[in-house]
Amino acid sequence: AEKSGLGTPADELLGLMSLAPLSPRPALLGDAGRGQEWFSELEARGTVEKDGMYCRISEELTRASRHRAMSIDERLAGHSLLAQRCEWSYPELHRWHRSFTDATDETPLQLLTDASELVRLGLEWAGIEFAERALALCMDPGAVSSQLNTLAACLIDRGRIDFALRYLNHAAHS
Repeated sequence: AEKSGLGTPADELLGLMSLAPLSPRPALLGDAGRGQEWFSELEARGTVEKDGMYCRISEELTRASRHRAMSIDERLAGHSLLAQRCEWSYPELHRWHRSFTDATDETPLQLLTDASELVRLGLEWAGIEFAERALALCMDPGAVSSQLNTLAACLIDRGRIDFALRYLNHAAHS
């Protein structure tokens, strides 16, 4: 935090943001009275950006670096906190964060369904990350082939042929 000139609270906010491809601002800021001030500082520096009702770290390298600097305990605590904050208003992010703390056999199916919806909303990059998480968790590729085909169709509609072919290939080989 000191090297970047950020205070600890802003750095902690950045750490929470590094846990997901996108974050809803109300869930991210929680009850922190100065949370919006910290977010505004990060936004003014170009470190974070708003994307509709969501926000995200502007540069993937910054996100990866911040994520990597966190201990596994910090990551798990952050995922638990954000899963709780997202539970009622942001079910897709609730499922994302729970996939790191309490994944079930249904988690890959749910994440792929969420991935398709994110792509439909124009958030292709987030949908792809949800899909990759689902594939990393999936023990039975055959069980998700239908969702992969649906996701591929959504990606084709958005002109993302590269990832559509990847998911069609996964579906065909499952």
